[in-house]
Amino acid sequence: MAAAAGDGAIPRVDEVDPHDIGVSRSKYSDLRDGAPYVSAPQDDQLDAYLAEERFVVLAGRSKAGSPAPCTRRCCGRCPAPG
Repeated sequence: MAAAAGDGAIPRVDEVDPHDIGVSRSKYSDLRDGAPYVSAPQDDQLDAYLAEERFVVLAGRSKAGSPAPCTRRCCGRCPAPG
């Protein structure tokens, strides 16, 4: 997992390798732009929750695909400071 700048802060979602938080590696994982993302029916609902709430918990069965859409959506909604 990517470490914060040595200040003990929790890293931003865009600073964390998705594989460190549960996204399974695939044969596409080492591509420069990462593995291609296949959208799921619940993506729109997740977008709606993220638009309204500061904290969202996404839970699912193993290999159900929870970490990948969550990190992708959060990175898209939370631009880097600066």
